[in-house]
Amino acid sequence: LERSFGIQSVGTDDFVDILFEGYAFRLRLHTMSGPAGLTSAGIGRAIKHHTAISGVATKYRPYCSVVQIAKRWFGSHLLSPHVSQETVELLVAEAFCNPSCLPTPASHWSGFLRFLYGLSSFPWEERAMYV
Repeated sequence: LERSFGIQSVGTDDFVDILFEGYAFRLRLHTMSGPAGLTSAGIGRAIKHHTAISGVATKYRPYCSVVQIAKRWFGSHLLSPHVSQETVELLVAEAFCNPSCLPTPASHWSGFLRFLYGLSSFPWEERAMYV
């Protein structure tokens, strides 16, 4: 930063301090499993997940709003530590991609209700959900 833009910065293992026009900004990098947990298989899986979810979000307009509501719902029921964000995104995608005999949700509320219906009516003991 100092060579390219003339901005003073100080970096450590945990954070980077940037000093700019009398202000100090501290940037921290948080990872769930740390650098040792980043494997090529994990990165490849994350890229595939992102690509798939981006396609669903592009195709279905209310998808992103439904994901936000669903994450909020999991948090309000104290389930967030037990269910990853990627899992929530996939569960919501199931409501849009596998609508069964019902039409695809056209609003964020109908999508959220379809998500809740899918959670409550799916036979979890009998089979796995494929999205």
